[in-house]
Formats: sequence, structure tokens, C-alpha cells
Amino acid sequence: MATVTKRKKRRSRGGIYVLLTVILTLAAVTVGIGLFFKVEAIEVTGNSVYDDDEIIEASGINKGDNMLILEEKLIAPRLTDKLSYIEGADIIKTFPSTVRIKVKEDAPIAYFRAEGNVWLINTACRLYKSQKAADTEGLIKLNGADFTDIEEGTVAVSGKVKFIQELFAAIRDNGIEDKITEIDVSNIGSIAFDYDGRFAVNLGSEGEIKNKVAMLIGAESKIDANARGRLEFTTDIELHFMPES
Repeated sequence: MATVTKRKKRRSRGGIYVLLTVILTLAAVTVGIGLFFKVEAIEVTGNSVYDDDEIIEASGINKGDNMLILEEKLIAPRLTDKLSYIEGADIIKTFPSTVRIKVKEDAPIAYFRAEGNVWLINTACRLYKSQKAADTEGLIKLNGADFTDIEEGTVAVSGKVKFIQELFAAIRDNGIEDKITEIDVSNIGSIAFDYDGRFAVNLGSEGEIKNKVAMLIGAESKIDANARGRLEFTTDIELHFMPES
């Protein structure tokens, strides 16, 4: 009987030793992870509107964070919530110590003045208050949009928003932003702008904007490089060039 009891005690002690060994091993692994998988470098790519520091701060990632418990799926929503012109982001962990933030921006395409401020606007018509005069360099001046309830980080409110979004998208997709300095959408039945410093353009009605922009580019390529004048859509599919007299 005594022998059986001693054996049971030995087994009990053996189980305790095994458990302690497992606990100590797990503790060692945890400490090792904490020591060897810390964020030491944060790299940002794809940004033009915001600088690296703004994006890193908005991401909530800090040097010294544990790489293994860093949750990538939580970081992109932070960026899109805090920074108006970021549409999405990929967070890539490169072990042992680097985190890469690859952002997708919808940069401003135009600007307008309202309520004593200069506002930047992207192709989705999301608004961002200008901080300095240089912010508007290279952007299209937008007139006659009639926006209401203007608030930073929100999509502009106006009966013309859908049309403006379509127009901006067509301009950006065709890479002609730098050829347009100003657009007047006061009357969306007669949209006017100067094109390439050579043509006064009238898009006519708000229909078929994507096709009209494509037709405009095609017409430009067929007109003498030194010619100036007026390009006017008389219908959604008819574009006429009237040379400068």
C-alpha cells in the first residue's frame, strides 16, 4: 500500500514538473517575442497629400509595438476615418521589425472658396480645408458649385454633386488636369472651361460626360497645333470647332 502511495506521489510531482516546464517555456517564448519582434521602422508609400508623419500618427502604430499582436485590419479604418483623402491602405508586416503602410489616396483635383475659406475637393467631392496658399497650386478652380453644409472630411452637398463627380473622374482618368485651370458649373446645361490655353470649351448638357471628354481629346489631336478657338457640343454626340477669327 505504501509503495502505491509513493508511486502516486512521484506521478503527481512529475505532472507538476511538466506543467512548470510548459509554463516556463511559454513565458520564455513570450519574453523572446517581446524582445525580438518589435516595430523598429515604419515606411509609408503612395502618399502625396499627407506627409509620412501625419499618416504614421493617424495609423496608431508606434515604434516598440509588438509586431505579432499588431492587427492590420484595424489600421486602415483609422486612416480613412482621420484623413479625408485616403481611400484605403494595405498594412504589410516585414519581419523582424518593419511595418509598411501603402496608402491609396484620392488627391484633390480642384478648389473653391466658401465661407471665408479655401476648400480642396477630390473626385469623390470630399472636402478638405486648405492650410496654405501652395495647397491650390496645379488644381482646377471650381466656380458655381453651390455647395451647402460644408464640413471637412464630408462629401460636398449640392444638387450638382453627381455631375461634378462624373466630370472630375473623366478629367482625372484621361490625365488632363493640367490642361484645365478653371471650370464654371453655374449652369450644368452649359458647362464652360478653358482647355490647354487654346480652346474655350462648352460641354453643353450634363449628359455623356465621359464620352464628351474623350471626344474633346480626340478633337484636339486633329486640330492644328497652333489653332485657337471654341469647341462646343451642340448635342451629346456632336462637337464643333469654331476657329478664332
